[in-house]
Amino acid sequence: MRATACHWHHFILLFIAEKHSLYYIYTGLSKPVNQPGIYQFSAMGLLDDRQIDSYNSEEQRKIPKQQWMKEKMQEDYWEKGTQSRKGKEQWFNGNVIILIKYMNQSKSVLLPPPCRGVRRVSLRKPNYFVWSSKRGHN
Repeated sequence: MRATACHWHHFILLFIAEKHSLYYIYTGLSKPVNQPGIYQFSAMGLLDDRQIDSYNSEEQRKIPKQQWMKEKMQEDYWEKGTQSRKGKEQWFNGNVIILIKYMNQSKSVLLPPPCRGVRRVSLRKPNYFVWSSKRGHN
């Protein structure tokens, strides 16, 4: 009987967890400015500081900005995203009169957020303000 040596090779799997950042930026104006590319309401998604989608008050639909997003995400993802962005736009439009009333009393105000994060509004001219929000995860 011949003895054989068994050699087991052990493989160690190393998983490296990559850290990514995902942010959504929302911007609203109290009045249209009638300038190309500047919308009364706009939103964009950023993954690792790269724009992945956009929405504006003119087109009123969430649009992919990266080819891989177009290819990988199904149509219902874009429809649900459009509805979400429309909801945020409606929140802004529905509260704009209240915000202008607050803005006439001070130079800046913190708003109750429709979602996580803090919103700051800045007075630019009488009855005209810019609303901006950034929320996300690291």
